[in-house]
Amino acid sequence: MKIANRYRLLKLVGVGGMGIVWLALDEQTGERVAVKAPRITGDPVRDRINVSKLYVEAEVLRVLNHEAIPRFVDFLVVHGTPYLVMEFVDGEELGKIFTPPLDTKTIVRIFEPIARAVHHMHTKNVIHRDLRPKNVLVPRDGWPPKIVDFGTAKFFHTQLQEAGEAIVAPGGYTAPEQFRGVSVPQSDIWSLGAMLFYLATGKPPQVDLPGYPYNVARPPNPRKFVPDVDPRIVKVVSRAMDPDPAKRYPTALDMLRDLLGEAITRFRNPTITIFGEDIEVPVDRVIIGRAPTAPGDTTMVTTPGAPRQPEKPFTVVVDGRQMMILIHDPKRYVSRYHLELVRKEDGWYLRDLGSLNRTALLVEGRWIVVHAGHRRPSNPVKLGKDNIIALGYDDKLGPYITLRFRTEVEEESESEEVSAS
Repeated sequence: MKIANRYRLLKLVGVGGMGIVWLALDEQTGERVAVKAPRITGDPVRDRINVSKLYVEAEVLRVLNHEAIPRFVDFLVVHGTPYLVMEFVDGEELGKIFTPPLDTKTIVRIFEPIARAVHHMHTKNVIHRDLRPKNVLVPRDGWPPKIVDFGTAKFFHTQLQEAGEAIVAPGGYTAPEQFRGVSVPQSDIWSLGAMLFYLATGKPPQVDLPGYPYNVARPPNPRKFVPDVDPRIVKVVSRAMDPDPAKRYPTALDMLRDLLGEAITRFRNPTITIFGEDIEVPVDRVIIGRAPTAPGDTTMVTTPGAPRQPEKPFTVVVDGRQMMILIHDPKRYVSRYHLELVRKEDGWYLRDLGSLNRTALLVEGRWIVVHAGHRRPSNPVKLGKDNIIALGYDDKLGPYITLRFRTEVEEESESEEVSAS
């Protein structure tokens, strides 16, 4: 069988709940590729969801470009059926190639490319939501391992057919807040910590998570199962799997740096983390909104045959004691003046500036809306030390963009270094 007179299907390699995957030959390039189609069950609701998810997966892979993520090749619709064509990964699941518990050197070698790939996703506002050993493939004839199955990934406000859904996996790899339909970048951080626990102990983290998923009191401790686990791994697992998302690492890159024993960047002022990047806040007021897109905007670049795209997803402008963070949002979901963060004598406060699509604050794993109406600024809400804020929030679809705001300077802590040599 041939798709679009180009992709010759060679054999069926996988059937999941949402999709079917074939190994195929691209007869134009001679490359072996994976061709994925939605699984058609005969249930019109389920089938519509499966088709929608394939469109989302294609959109997600199209914006990602990392060696530990399968490369997007093509997307086409033939006789009403969509097909996603991507790099074929000839490999096995992580747990079938490596048998934990593993030594520190091997753990670091496996974990580093995975963490860097997750950081790359977050810079594109992609949240995977289903990171676990089963979704990491180790190539038979190469390196690095690759994260697969982006069918449940969240990208801005996608996954419309399963709005508010809870993406969960067995074993404790799913962050507790996801059981309530809440997904933020720190949910992936939890999953990375869970995989690190698995690599160090050979056990799923749920073996040491009493009360999981709704009443988790503390992170799991790898040393209960392998007493000589490297102290750095214990430390990283503990922070990554904190029950409070706001207390986890700001980024996957910070998590990796801590594991490697590298210095994490420390700031002398509060910081905002957005799209995986830290912004120091040396001022008393921050306004966050949508960047203008007028012709001649110097923050935009043009490539032949492609629409104008921003060099970065945001621009920072500092004027006296005020900072503006301007989001490049072609969908115009973020309001021009969406929210403000203001320092007062007794701390920092959040206020929605009358945005059209609302602001929300994550409190104990649940979203609290901060909004008084369109063009009506809300009352200020006092912030804590660590805060996760939604820039644009829908009751069914969740946050459009999330940012993390730390109002206090993070203290330096002493810890032992992990050696990867």
